[in-house]
Amino acid sequence: MKEFIIGANYPWRHYGQDFGTSGWCYRGLASAKKELYREFSEIESVLGTGGKKVIRVFVFADGRSSPEFDSAGNVMGFDDFFFRDFDTLVHTAEQSRVQVMPVLLDFHWCRQGSVLEGVQLGGHSEVVAEPARRESFLKNALAPLLGRYGRCPEIFAWDLINEPEWVVRRFERPNGSSVDLESMRAFVRECTEMIHQEAGQPVTVGSARPQWLRYWRNLGLDLYQCHWYLGRLRLRLAALRAGIRTLDRPCLVGEAPTAGTGIQPAQYVRKAKREGYSGILFWSFRANDSASDFSRVRI
Repeated sequence: MKEFIIGANYPWRHYGQDFGTSGWCYRGLASAKKELYREFSEIESVLGTGGKKVIRVFVFADGRSSPEFDSAGNVMGFDDFFFRDFDTLVHTAEQSRVQVMPVLLDFHWCRQGSVLEGVQLGGHSEVVAEPARRESFLKNALAPLLGRYGRCPEIFAWDLINEPEWVVRRFERPNGSSVDLESMRAFVRECTEMIHQEAGQPVTVGSARPQWLRYWRNLGLDLYQCHWYLGRLRLRLAALRAGIRTLDRPCLVGEAPTAGTGIQPAQYVRKAKREGYSGILFWSFRANDSASDFSRVRI
């Protein structure tokens, strides 16, 4: 990629409720058009003039609002609210002079499911792991998205899943990991193939660590992506671990903190450029966690 990417994570207004409606209430993006435009415009102005501006946004998250499922756990499509919310995202990006990178799944999609006030949270690992249910996702969720937005210039790239390693058994974390590595790779490969066939945008995966990028090689991805939260500015070490100079595609730092570290965002940008990354997206505008303080971003 010739132009350096500079951007932000606007991961959600309400986690898992920005696209479509759950059994709780409707809180989708179409209900907050003015606020979304105001906040995207603020992000655009803060990011300055030093590169392509991209905002990363979670779509299905843990599946609490979209897509819809049948009683067997197969993906059935979208409700009447979903596309008006996604249209709002795309239209707001156009108005704000930015591009968006939709993140289809969060790793919580694959965590052990629970039910809160009648709404299921997570518990959809079979959609990744089982070929028939994976096919239902491709046919009834991904294909309609690509049919409507696959040539949309406001979409920078499709991010298939955020930090999949946290739910891959190979990494042996005591947190309910539920998918084997080969199943996750098959999910990524099949989604990537469909996007290449039906759309014009690149495909990526939001790997949680630079050293884990090797698990997402040879799947057809157009853009590698890793997340970097160490408090000390050691992107050179991260670059070495990622093998960034030998990757067959560009590599983006998809998340870097704006709080919890004494390092200024502008320092991250300079370091990422020096170490050969294709861009950097800061965490975050709206997540309201210990790694987020977007007021510190001045590029």
